[in-house]
Amino acid sequence: MARYQYAKDDQGNIVKATDLVGQEISTNFFCFGCGNLLIAKVNGKIYTPHFAHKNIQECQGETYLHYLGKQVFFETYTKCLTENIPYYVEFEIPKKCHKYKRAIRKYCNLGFVKKKFDLTEYYSQIEIEKRNEEFIPDILLSRRFSSEDNIYIEIAVTHFLSEKKKKSGKRIIEIPLNSEDDVEKIYKSCLSPSDALFKGFYQGVEVVPEAECRCMRKQFFAFYVWESGKAFLELTYLSEIEGRLLRFKNKIIYNNIIEIDSDFENSTVNFGHAHGDLFISQVRLAASKKISIRNCFLCKYSGENWNGDSNQPIFCKAKKIKCGSNQAAECNWYKLATNSIL
Repeated sequence: MARYQYAKDDQGNIVKATDLVGQEISTNFFCFGCGNLLIAKVNGKIYTPHFAHKNIQECQGETYLHYLGKQVFFETYTKCLTENIPYYVEFEIPKKCHKYKRAIRKYCNLGFVKKKFDLTEYYSQIEIEKRNEEFIPDILLSRRFSSEDNIYIEIAVTHFLSEKKKKSGKRIIEIPLNSEDDVEKIYKSCLSPSDALFKGFYQGVEVVPEAECRCMRKQFFAFYVWESGKAFLELTYLSEIEGRLLRFKNKIIYNNIIEIDSDFENSTVNFGHAHGDLFISQVRLAASKKISIRNCFLCKYSGENWNGDSNQPIFCKAKKIKCGSNQAAECNWYKLATNSIL
């Protein structure tokens, strides 16, 4: 027979078995799952305090847990509203430095910062299973003078968000419950990403002072296409990239900044090979974006120079010469291969 930690009293309020130890019991208790009468077994010496069904019967633990979670959230949030207590949601917001944003359209990522928002400050109405448009959320939080601005609270035990709800654009907080112990995270009045799934929320970006910027000491790959059709790849600092883009803003028709990982940054092994592969991939990427780039790696006559000369990696099958890939910008024989941007 199922043993539960929680039950409803005659008024429908949540009662926890451990809170009844040593007390005189003068009310009936009912099951969240099946609604039938429960017996409080709280003063025994063998089992921990719990509720059990008065009559032996089938009761779905999943249903019990789902209804329990809804009632715990409803009572906890209502208490917060009544007693002016915050009910927080906590997000990890990206920290970004915008020092080079204007020049290179990239932020410097500096990890995350935690920020709390008090739901009760914005949402003063709470309803259980209230229809909202085509959906019936477990709990609906809404604003008094803006009924279209709301949040769905969903208690997930065995059934999780449908694809339709996920794609609805609604703000949804899905709280998974695996056991009765999980309801404690609802009681604590502060839901974090480890407690719940947040859908449809935009938490923004924490812009940090330039003094905290770490990108000044970090190298990036920068790929450029010039108005002549020639391409160039370099590994350098953002300040250098910014300077080049400002100096040649009328001659550079395309650029892409590629962040490298720490393993690559701290290693010089196979640097030339990695540099070459990245250059080729960026050439093809630029071509796929319809940039006016002319490069031998895109030409139908392009072959590989097996001598391993990094300055002349191309063997032109038409002219029977070795050359650098930018020779295409000045070559009358240049012809784009049909598969060059795949």
